[in-house]
Amino acid sequence: MVRMAGQFGEDIDYPDPEQQMKRTQKAFIESWKTRLSRYITVSVSSDGLPGDWLMMCKDAIRTIVPHFTMRRMLKEYLDRLYLPAMQPIENSKKH
Repeated sequence: MVRMAGQFGEDIDYPDPEQQMKRTQKAFIESWKTRLSRYITVSVSSDGLPGDWLMMCKDAIRTIVPHFTMRRMLKEYLDRLYLPAMQPIENSKKH
């Protein structure tokens, strides 16, 4: 049995993982429909653009972009890939 718990759906035992996935997806989609519908339908400006929606998108971009810098990416590559790959080389030089 697979147990589903968390923000989406109820704490229920599911005998089938596929059923769990479908229920979780449905709960997730319904949650986002509720959250997003107010941005899309509430305020549309005279030019036909949903101002609140655009503001939310711009805020999301403004907060997420700093996490995707070249410096961060290179540091992550070094920490996760290059430095661990060099460990066997460094160890073999010592022997």
